[in-house]
Amino acid sequence: YHDKHARAALVVITVEDRFFLVDILELERKTMLNTSAPLDQPYLELIKQICEARHLLKVVHYLEGTALRALQLALISEEQRHGDEKPSNYSSLSPCIDVALVAAYLAGTSAGKCKELPGLVWKYLRQDLCVTEALSNFEHRPLRESQEHYALCLAWCPLVILRACCSYDLV
Repeated sequence: YHDKHARAALVVITVEDRFFLVDILELERKTMLNTSAPLDQPYLELIKQICEARHLLKVVHYLEGTALRALQLALISEEQRHGDEKPSNYSSLSPCIDVALVAAYLAGTSAGKCKELPGLVWKYLRQDLCVTEALSNFEHRPLRESQEHYALCLAWCPLVILRACCSYDLV
């Protein structure tokens, strides 16, 4: 997080009750190997369109400045990320519900006090969230199954917490 060029390596997209783990780094690697125009990255445009689609609700947990910047940097080319010429604008994530803000509202506190996802998982779902892979290197390939599982859990938990809050008319 201290690298100004740090970026997201994975994005999880959920459609109904199905979760898709999108490995941005692997897509970049395959594009570089299999195309005559290595800077042609149509998958980045597709992910940007999903992030910016007004009809698709995005559910996140504690999407503060550093995490948002990492996602935005993942959605531009390597050349733009390290070059002098920056993109004219970065992708937005809209519409978006941040479960940390929902939990903060319900607790009458700030989002910073609701940023620990394992605590929210316990509070709202009475489940433990294993954080063994939290500090692992998600840029090293191949990913371990436990890393993939952790990434999917990070996407699943905020969604289920929000569903629980809505089901019980908490929000």
